[in-house]
Amino acid sequence: MHRIRSDQFYHHYLGDPLEVLMLYPDGTGAVAVVGSDLAAGERPQLFVPRNTFHTSRLRAGAAGYALLASTEWPGVEPPDVEHGDLEELAAAYPDFREEIRAFTG
Repeated sequence: MHRIRSDQFYHHYLGDPLEVLMLYPDGTGAVAVVGSDLAAGERPQLFVPRNTFHTSRLRAGAAGYALLASTEWPGVEPPDVEHGDLEELAAAYPDFREEIRAFTG
């Protein structure tokens, strides 16, 4: 799990859906699915607000790949990236403890 100081957009181009776990600065969180099947609730783009811890995985049963890109603005430099401590995140986001463990294996 990591967060960056900039807003970010994920763009899905090909392949399997990607599940994205997001832990927002206000203590809430969400799981969104980035993919091309709009009827199934997937979305081809996903906005990740700055300072949101997030990680992703291929959806269960996936064939094995997803081609994505991300856009960040005003850009990202190495000091802009913070890796989260999983135990601290699980304590800070108790409603998402199981998702944190499942996504980070």
